[in-house]
Amino acid sequence: MGVDASNRYNRGYYVGAKRVVTAAVAMARKHDSSRILDSFSKLSAQLAEVEGNYDEARDQYIASIKFRRFLKRPPWPELHETLGSLETRLGYYESARANLLIALEGYKLSKETKGTAAVSTARWGSFSSRKVTCHPQGATLSRAWRC
Repeated sequence: MGVDASNRYNRGYYVGAKRVVTAAVAMARKHDSSRILDSFSKLSAQLAEVEGNYDEARDQYIASIKFRRFLKRPPWPELHETLGSLETRLGYYESARANLLIALEGYKLSKETKGTAAVSTARWGSFSSRKVTCHPQGATLSRAWRC
């Protein structure tokens, strides 16, 4: 079910992806499956974002992060990267900065080779020892922060 929803989303079949996600979430709630809810939470937020429901998408990304913490699962760098990028576009610069830094550190620890934060890790290294200031016009990590 998850692969089907992701494939539809990646091909731009958002209505079909949303149907699959809605059915999966309903099934997960019925069977009290936190694993299924966790796996579909980011995709649900992404669908809200492509529909232009940016505040709803932000709320869903944040809820997904909180849910992962509740499940005692490790942070998901891609989730923080996506939320940080959206928050940059919405003007939540401090929160965006925090989420992008979490993503950057997560990618660095996992030796991830994909994503904006991973590319920026190679370019900028860790921000933990540098003073970082917000650059409001930036939409990605490498452009959003001046070192």
